[in-house]
Amino acid sequence: MSSIIEKNDKIIMSLSKDEIFKIEDKTEEILDAFYGQSKIIPPVDLYKILAKNKLELEYGDFGNPEVLGALFRDERKIVVQYDTSLKRQLFTIAHELGHYSLHKHKEKDVYLRDVANLDDPTIKKEEQEANWFAASLLMPKNAFMFFYRYNPSITFLSETFQVSQSAAFYRLQNIQALV
Repeated sequence: MSSIIEKNDKIIMSLSKDEIFKIEDKTEEILDAFYGQSKIIPPVDLYKILAKNKLELEYGDFGNPEVLGALFRDERKIVVQYDTSLKRQLFTIAHELGHYSLHKHKEKDVYLRDVANLDDPTIKKEEQEANWFAASLLMPKNAFMFFYRYNPSITFLSETFQVSQSAAFYRLQNIQALV
């Protein structure tokens, strides 16, 4: 996940502000379906979101350390590398939910969370969208900023939202850049 750096209203990571706001709106819509007007108490329960979407979750071994997870759309299944940290697994699940929610119109059936696959500009953009979705879903803007005002420690935010410290750091930077 990269921080936002503006250049002619474009994000260097190749997502426009408009695209980012659409992703943020999509995650808010998903979270509203579960929490309604209630305050979001982190961490976000991804397993309920998977169940609502009738998606199965499996843990497996891809045999390639670069592959962290995959979405098999036709099988309605997300597979996550079993031997990564819980925080990495949760981010990967949210990332694959991003592909499921954002890229329904694509003909592609299988999305691999493969960090080495980013040379293709189309794949790179889809991966960036799914990463933004994952961060937005796991660290909803309003809840994240509420907890940040309570305790501005990255370690505290990381533990509260069950994300890595780098994910919490970049989410904070990105939210502040969007305001």
